[in-house]
Amino acid sequence: MATVWEVTLPQSPLLANYEEAPKDATIRSQMSYGPDKVRNLTTGVIINVTMRMLMTLAQTQTLDVFYNTTIGRVGTIDWINHRTGAAAVYRFTAPPKYTPAGIKYHVSLQMEILP
Repeated sequence: MATVWEVTLPQSPLLANYEEAPKDATIRSQMSYGPDKVRNLTTGVIINVTMRMLMTLAQTQTLDVFYNTTIGRVGTIDWINHRTGAAAVYRFTAPPKYTPAGIKYHVSLQMEILP
């Protein structure tokens, strides 16, 4: 069962750094003559998402607890697709990265949207 994104954390990423890319869900077979044969591997496609958020020190500490304890680094998260606004289920693909930005922090999140 998925956990809801922590309400005390920012609910939207910085748009300038938002990136969304679906994983290739096809397989190609080279033919001895003519074009490659292509077929779908699956009907559900995983979408890789990279985003940045601006957080306070307290929010980064909340994110650490959420990532390490609440979802145990591997749990799923009920949230929204920030491009479409539709409901989505996320999973982290790497731990959060923190970069100081004055008195706040830029937080880089690498996640995937599950089918």
